[in-house]
Order: sequence, then C-alpha cells, then structure tokens
Amino acid sequence: MNDRHACPQRHDDREEIARLLPAPADWDLPRAQHLRHKDLLMRHIDRDQAETATPEPATAPVRRAR
Repeated sequence: MNDRHACPQRHDDREEIARLLPAPADWDLPRAQHLRHKDLLMRHIDRDQAETATPEPATAPVRRAR
C-alpha cells in the first residue's frame, strides 16, 4: 500500500489499531535455532512432496473365474 494516497480517516484507523494491538516482541530466535527449524520445515515439505509426486501403483482387483 502507498500511504501517500491514503485518506486521513484510513490513517486514523491505523493509529487506532496500532494503539489497540500489543507491542511486538523484543526477542528473536538465535540464528542457529532459526536455521535448525527452517531445515526441519524444509525436510517435512520435501518429504510430503516426494510422497505425493510418486504415488504407489494401484493394484487391479482380482477377478475370479465362475
């Protein structure tokens, strides 16, 4: 969004919302921990994509002679 073209009421709404919301947290994850979680997440995504990309072949039902 571009605040230069926003109407004054919209700016007032943003100030009101900012006043009502809690302050953002002052802490962050250490870099090593962040990278570990990112790596774990990427592994889950890769595993899920591999499972959906290569579905198991469907077996045809066995027909019995009458």
